[in-house]
Amino acid sequence: MAWSHMFSQAILYVREATKSDHSLLFLSLSNTVTRYAVKRFRYENAWSCELDCKQVIKESWAVAMPVAMPVPIAGRMEDCGKKLQQWASSFHKDFKDRLEDYRRRLAFLRQNCKNPNHLDLKEVEEHYAQFLLQ
Repeated sequence: MAWSHMFSQAILYVREATKSDHSLLFLSLSNTVTRYAVKRFRYENAWSCELDCKQVIKESWAVAMPVAMPVPIAGRMEDCGKKLQQWASSFHKDFKDRLEDYRRRLAFLRQNCKNPNHLDLKEVEEHYAQFLLQ
C-alpha cells in the first residue's frame, strides 16, 4: 500500500530558516483540530521595548479619578490589563504579518537567486534574523 494512502490526512509544512539553505519541515499525520483553553492575559516583558506599549500603560494610569471616588489599585490594574490586551492583539497580528512577509521574500529570493551570496538575499536574511530577536 502506498504511503500517501496510509496517511491520506498528512500535511507537510515548510518553514524558511535563517542563515541556511535548508528548510524546516513539519509533518502532521492527522488533521485533527486542537482546541486550546482560553489563556489568562499575561504581560510579556519583551513588550517593554515597544514605545506603543509604554504609551498604553502611561495613558491608562494617567486617567484622572475623582477625589470622592478613587478607584482601587486592582481596578486600575484591570483597566490597564484590558488596554494592554487590546494593544497586544494588534501587535501580534502585525508581527505575524511581518514574519510571513519575511518568509515569503526569503523563499522567493532563495528560489530565484542563483548565487547564495546575492546582496538582496543576504540583506533579507539579516533583517529576518534581527526581526526574530525582537
